[in-house]
Amino acid sequence: MTEAALDLLKTYASNNSKDVQKVLAESTLYFIPMYIPDGAEMNTRGTKIMATGKSLDLNRDWTLSGGFVAKESQAVYAYWGDLKPTLL
Repeated sequence: MTEAALDLLKTYASNNSKDVQKVLAESTLYFIPMYIPDGAEMNTRGTKIMATGKSLDLNRDWTLSGGFVAKESQAVYAYWGDLKPTLL
């Protein structure tokens, strides 16, 4: 996913086609190229939660009752709340 996001950024930054220019003129694009940097470094889908020392899959953090456990999840959710995107 990180490579795909970076490829899209490169395309939008350097492609002057009419289609790309139309998207840029009509939209605001936000990218989060890597959501789980700890997991990427450890080659796993999880990140280590400092308070507990346990690993948590951030892709599944949103399903937990009582809110998000990881600070990364809390920050991204707050960011989405501020942006109110039409499409994710």
